[in-house]
Amino acid sequence: MSLKDVSLDILHYLLRFVTPPDLCQLGKLSHLWRSLTNQNVIWKPLTVDRWDIDLDKPEEMENQLKNEKSALDDGNIMTWKNIYKRKYLQYKKYEKLLDQVNGKLFEQIRSSYSVELGEYVWEKLDTVNSIK
Repeated sequence: MSLKDVSLDILHYLLRFVTPPDLCQLGKLSHLWRSLTNQNVIWKPLTVDRWDIDLDKPEEMENQLKNEKSALDDGNIMTWKNIYKRKYLQYKKYEKLLDQVNGKLFEQIRSSYSVELGEYVWEKLDTVNSIK
């Protein structure tokens, strides 16, 4: 029995439990694995769950598709995997920026020795970090 003998439904079910980085690694194994791991049926639930996209709100999906329109101009095909990847890269950029801001604020607090300022800033940082 080979992988080609296994039902697509079973493979899709099993791939739902694989993390996005592992899916990308599996796609490097062969053309068959690449085809399986790039399918929208795999990436749609991952994207919707991870990035909290509400499919019941048509305007949210319309905005999502408008944001991804530039991907088509770059020669990419708009897939759920591409949407996931773009959102992940945006998140990483935001996370890096937030880390830089946190570091600068920490230095300012440390150099000012102001307890009130420190408490205020940490409260605001907690608010910003909760957005992540």
